[in-house]
Amino acid sequence: MNDFYKQPKLFKWVEAILLLVLGLLPALAIIEKGNSQPLFYLLFLFYIPILQFAATLFFTLVGIYKYYSPILLGYMANDNQIDLHSGGSFDYLFVMRKYKSGIEMRAVV
Repeated sequence: MNDFYKQPKLFKWVEAILLLVLGLLPALAIIEKGNSQPLFYLLFLFYIPILQFAATLFFTLVGIYKYYSPILLGYMANDNQIDLHSGGSFDYLFVMRKYKSGIEMRAVV
């Protein structure tokens, strides 16, 4: 799992909420500009990955995301089903950076 989740609980919550709020600010700007110029709504296509990155920490802390390995997470897991996904962009940036990529990683496996 990501080193972020090994930090003190209060620090995790402060960091997650701050990142979520900062991630939501561009949405407000897009909506405000889109009100007068509808083509601004197309920026949501580029914004969604940013929001996913910003919300990963918060979703993990509130239990929407549940990690089963460093890069495998379940989304909205319950007793009947688990929707499995690879980790979010936050995880790829902070977890996978210590692993080799491409052919070098394939040779290890």
